[in-house]
Amino acid sequence: MTLNATVTKRNPVVSFFLFSSFLLTIARGAVIPFLAVYITAAFDESITSAGLALSLSSIAGIVLSLYAGRLARAKNAWMTIFFLLLLFFLSMFLGALSGGFATLTFLLIVMNFAYSCIEILLRTYISSQKGIIDKKKIFSANYFAVNMGWALGPLLGALVQSWQLNAIFYAGAVASLFPLVWLIIRTDVLREFSIQQVKNNNRLSTDSKTTLRQEDLSSGKLFLLTLASFFGAFVYGNPVAYLSQHLIQHYSVQTTSSIVALMMFTNAAVVLLFQHYIISKITQGNMLKFLMTATGCFVVGLVIFYHAGENRPAWIAGMFLFALGEVTFVPALFLITDLIAPEHARGRYFSVQNLGATGAALSPFVMGYILSTADSVITFGFLGIIIFFSFLLIYGMRINQTKLNGS
Repeated sequence: MTLNATVTKRNPVVSFFLFSSFLLTIARGAVIPFLAVYITAAFDESITSAGLALSLSSIAGIVLSLYAGRLARAKNAWMTIFFLLLLFFLSMFLGALSGGFATLTFLLIVMNFAYSCIEILLRTYISSQKGIIDKKKIFSANYFAVNMGWALGPLLGALVQSWQLNAIFYAGAVASLFPLVWLIIRTDVLREFSIQQVKNNNRLSTDSKTTLRQEDLSSGKLFLLTLASFFGAFVYGNPVAYLSQHLIQHYSVQTTSSIVALMMFTNAAVVLLFQHYIISKITQGNMLKFLMTATGCFVVGLVIFYHAGENRPAWIAGMFLFALGEVTFVPALFLITDLIAPEHARGRYFSVQNLGATGAALSPFVMGYILSTADSVITFGFLGIIIFFSFLLIYGMRINQTKLNGS
């Protein structure tokens, strides 16, 4: 908490973004884990249809948020962010009132789009800071805020859904209303704020801008990073989903539920306790070593999962290593994006790299199919190969030879 207080005291814009990330994540955490139950109960849809709606809405929201790279260059940041927050709030509020499956799916796309855009704007703003130390501190504080939101959101959702089925959406709407109120009350925070990537006195000619844009988006390093992000997110983006699928195939609902609860608690505890320390130690010179260590943590964690059986301490140990890999891999990918992005194109780089999050959305479906058709050893071996391939893609970028932005 000292880190958050130090960072936010110096920068009211950071305060607003961290506050928004925390509450919007609480809102999503109150809704997303319970959507499958809500869709099947409210609309009499199958689990498969519910899962398809969740994945499609997540992927569509992420793909549509590619436009956030241009939003980062908008002159009136106050209106841009206000509009995105309003979209998020309305998607939650109207979700409680939606009477059809297709309507709810559309509102979920809107929610994911608004959230992805705000996160991209935040990352672009962090990247625009002068020193790498400040960037890591702010990113660490945001990572802490997001994980706190994911820790508290599901608890809120579980509480309110016991009162009324659609109460999860009302809870999410209330949580997302607070950033809107802050933005209205504190108009001074963002009215003069702009995430401009190129200053007016350094304007480029139309031909130069076109050339740079083509070079940016066709960058080999950006392509490799996005691909690495996709494969990485496939493994660590939503591990509880495929691990619960594995468990339910072999053990009772009670056993599965208790193990999943222990893993979620372990994951949250590791992220909250270790992420700041690990992020503070990552530099351009040692980044590949940290990523290699993180890959090893993932692989050893997968081996433990395969042999864990009903041994709960083994599942805790496996998730402990898995979470250590996550708190190293995720910030490293952010820092690499900042490392390779030209100042005039940071927004577009973060927008494109954010496409890697689709790996987490596809993972439950792909892994569900593999689990139903192959042995567990093949399943966990496949995941180990995927995360190792993600590391190889980053290794191929030769980031140690790239000039660090803002250093």
